[in-house]
Amino acid sequence: MRFVTRSKQVLYTLCTAVTVILGAGLLSAQSGSYHLIQVPNSGLTAANGINKSGEIVGFYFSNTQNQILGYLYSGGKYTTISYEDNLVEVDGINDAGVMVGFYGATTAGPFYGFILDHGNFTTIAYPGATITIPEAINNKGEVVGNWSDESGTQYMFKYVDGTFTELNVTGATRTEGVGGVNDNGETSGFYGNNGGNYGFLLSSEGELQTIEDPNDPTITGLAGLNNNGQAVGNWFNTNTQETNGFLWSDRKFKNINYPGASSTYPQGINDSSVIVGCWFNNLLEEGFYYVP
Repeated sequence: MRFVTRSKQVLYTLCTAVTVILGAGLLSAQSGSYHLIQVPNSGLTAANGINKSGEIVGFYFSNTQNQILGYLYSGGKYTTISYEDNLVEVDGINDAGVMVGFYGATTAGPFYGFILDHGNFTTIAYPGATITIPEAINNKGEVVGNWSDESGTQYMFKYVDGTFTELNVTGATRTEGVGGVNDNGETSGFYGNNGGNYGFLLSSEGELQTIEDPNDPTITGLAGLNNNGQAVGNWFNTNTQETNGFLWSDRKFKNINYPGASSTYPQGINDSSVIVGCWFNNLLEEGFYYVP
């Protein structure tokens, strides 16, 4: 089961900078509405993170260049993010515009994490890992993500001031994944136990809160969260083999499903409760944002 987009199993590519113009910004969007994020001349678009200014990060497949390109959407336009000739994905952005993601020389890996701070590119790699994937960064500069060893087993980490700390969920028996961090140091993600997958919120002191969507409590995962304690995630329908998105707010679940999609993956949420993510229809993947 997967609580990030399917495209992370495809190509991760970065190339030279390019800018394309979009229309109106997020502030003009009607409340309670879904909006397509689709880079022109792209085969797919994924939206992974959003900050308070409505800047969105993700990646898209360029039909003209036949590869995946990372992007930043800001001020009504997309700008490609590049680092040498590596394969890259951008996953998170904080309110200061600092971005995190990962890169690698080939699709086979290894993959290394990065922090991109207004043109300053810093590589981060968990000690001994073959894959390091930062998923989110808060306004204090704390980064959370996942790392894997040679066996493919996945673990979670927090990276603060140049130091990695392993994150753990007490009682988890299988692979864990972290997807978000807020300014209070709370993290969100999912863990496996007794045959099921469960969403979690983990306080900075290590206190665990398990999140279970009532539609199927045993196959639930969280992705991003904001400073208001709201989180987004999804649950998997074993009958239809489709993934359904949700917003978790005030201990209640609200369905977040892009109209006409077979599966929806919310990925990030800012403090204004604007949600970004991806939706699928057969093999088609596109991004979206939702204005509450």
